[in-house]
Amino acid sequence: MFRLKHDYEGKTIVYSTLGGKISLAHIKGCRALFFISMKNRSFSKELIAWFLSYSKYMGMQAELCVVDRPYFSFDEYMWKTHGAVDERSKSALRKISNEVKRKVEKLVCGENSKDAHLVEWEILQAQCPAWVKVEIRDAFDEGGKVHQLFAEQTREIVGEALEKDEWEGKIEFVLSEMPVLVWSYYGVTRSVVDFY
Repeated sequence: MFRLKHDYEGKTIVYSTLGGKISLAHIKGCRALFFISMKNRSFSKELIAWFLSYSKYMGMQAELCVVDRPYFSFDEYMWKTHGAVDERSKSALRKISNEVKRKVEKLVCGENSKDAHLVEWEILQAQCPAWVKVEIRDAFDEGGKVHQLFAEQTREIVGEALEKDEWEGKIEFVLSEMPVLVWSYYGVTRSVVDFY
């Protein structure tokens, strides 16, 4: 793996690649994809504004995606398995999602950048071929190493003190976002620089 460090406005960016060497010239013009978890408070206005500024400086097409849809997976799981959904929880998630999107859109408009835009999770999800989703789900359902990795990731995110229904629902969150992330990182034909 090759790493390249670049300083910009007081922050150090580390680029890495599994292939050959990488240079700043290679980065210019890439698609810069910034996934913003709607529940992660670390994604401040300042950080997003910095990303937009850096993308503009590097000549990157900046795409910002609010990761919201996977959060609804738990409610969908509960509805399918128990016929019940917590409407207050669903309403609260929609409200948070809409607020975060409004803030991001305001920042993008404020930067007045023709090369930056908000991309909906559903659009990235629609671009992800069905076979990617099937392969990941099948690998998980086999109960082997992939299942173990998803379970470990879920435990790391939410802790271990969960009821079985909650546990399985939270794994659905990871399963619903993984195909989109895998396809966005590795399936597209143009270079992607992921900021997280």
